[in-house]
Amino acid sequence: MDKDAGASSQAISFHRAIGASADAIYAAWTSPFLIERWMANRAESDLRLGGSYRYEIPGPEGVTFVHHGTFLMLEPGRLIRQTFAIETEEENLFEGEFIELRLTALDAGRTEILFTNGWAAPLIEDEDLSAVEANWQAWFDQLEKFLGLAPPRALNAASQTLHILREFPAMPNEVFDAWIRPELASQWLFTSGDASATVSLDPRPGGSWAISNAREGTDYRAEGKYLMVDRPHHLAFTFSMPQFSPNQDEITVDIYQSGAATLLNFTQSGPDIAEELAHVPAGGTGGSEAGWQSMFDALEKAIFLASREGLR
Repeated sequence: MDKDAGASSQAISFHRAIGASADAIYAAWTSPFLIERWMANRAESDLRLGGSYRYEIPGPEGVTFVHHGTFLMLEPGRLIRQTFAIETEEENLFEGEFIELRLTALDAGRTEILFTNGWAAPLIEDEDLSAVEANWQAWFDQLEKFLGLAPPRALNAASQTLHILREFPAMPNEVFDAWIRPELASQWLFTSGDASATVSLDPRPGGSWAISNAREGTDYRAEGKYLMVDRPHHLAFTFSMPQFSPNQDEITVDIYQSGAATLLNFTQSGPDIAEELAHVPAGGTGGSEAGWQSMFDALEKAIFLASREGLR
């Protein structure tokens, strides 16, 4: 443990190697869906510079500890820096702190984390500094166990939320635009590249979207409304196929740059996907997951063709 001996501030810093990729660690530390699998009962975050987060973590005797703060630096797969505070219903326990994770890829799918937790005065004694480090090490133990033992499909079955993490050899704006530009979306989103598909997109909060086409003599229509459009990092919209169900699910798409590639974090939640996943056996793949994976294959092809034809 390194110690900052400045007169008005203090910090602990240590190295920790974890048997997972830097991208997986980054996603597990920042995605509310994943945070609820290993750290918190409830997690909310606005994953952008200046965006806030709030995690509700159960404690002894029914006490809920709320971790909250603001994201200061975000470099997917490399760096996370955020302000950090803890409170309960009764009191503010810690405030004015920061935490930072610097991620360095090692060999064999392992990653080294340089972790720092700093705060302003009042300063604390060495014995208490050791306790602070031990507490953070315990969180990393839990994170490593989660990353090693909880494959995405098992998480989908447990949470009844579909979660897919995909990497694309493109930049974030290229991946994002393929969701909201009709000439690109028509090549992959619910269309199978069908030239006869009708695509109507109004990508703004409250705007509607609809995609319809005919396949093997059956008319298909997918539709919904945009909830959030924050190019090129975040997209959220409702989704339904009225010919099959009167219900609506919600889809969120978070997009991060990861070196020369882009990481797409996809979730689908709601009554229809929950009903489907409840009947998918452990380790199995449901129809929705297979369908989205197939569409993401087509998305990658659409981005490549757009690059070659100068559409992006």
